[in-house]
Amino acid sequence: VVKYDPAELPEDVEETSLKLYRFVPGTGWVEVSPQGVNKAEKYIWAELSDFSTFAVFGKAAQAPATPVQELPRTGGVQLYLAISAAILVIGGLYFLLRRKMLSEN
Repeated sequence: VVKYDPAELPEDVEETSLKLYRFVPGTGWVEVSPQGVNKAEKYIWAELSDFSTFAVFGKAAQAPATPVQELPRTGGVQLYLAISAAILVIGGLYFLLRRKMLSEN
């Protein structure tokens, strides 16, 4: 039996999610079975047959889903402006190179 104080639990951890874990070298934390939580008397119980390092972990309560806000539509004007600017730059370079080549001949 492992007693706990609900006032010392993090705000978002539910008492019913508390579980007792055993540390197994090379494996890590493994949940002990069978076990349970007695919320009325504020303890976690488990049937143990070996000595080990034990710890209590709990899951955070699910936060309510935040509504996803859709981004405003731009209509793609920026894309058309960028493409137009690229075409103008490429066209300008073409005419400058052509003019230079014609003046050399």
